[in-house]
Amino acid sequence: MWSVSLVLTTKSARLTLRRGDEVVEDEVWKFDEPAPKAEQRDIAECVFHDCYDLLNYSAHGTAQ
Repeated sequence: MWSVSLVLTTKSARLTLRRGDEVVEDEVWKFDEPAPKAEQRDIAECVFHDCYDLLNYSAHGTAQ
């Protein structure tokens, strides 16, 4: 089983790819300035919608 997680805080973002319990990739970005909650929300929504479109296209061959 593969999993991807994105964690956003005011100071950093962390993107992790796992295969089962094994961490395959793990990246952390430190923000130069604190990220406002609205910006964190926008980033999370953008990532979600991009993943949704990719998976929808993979499953059904169409983008929405």
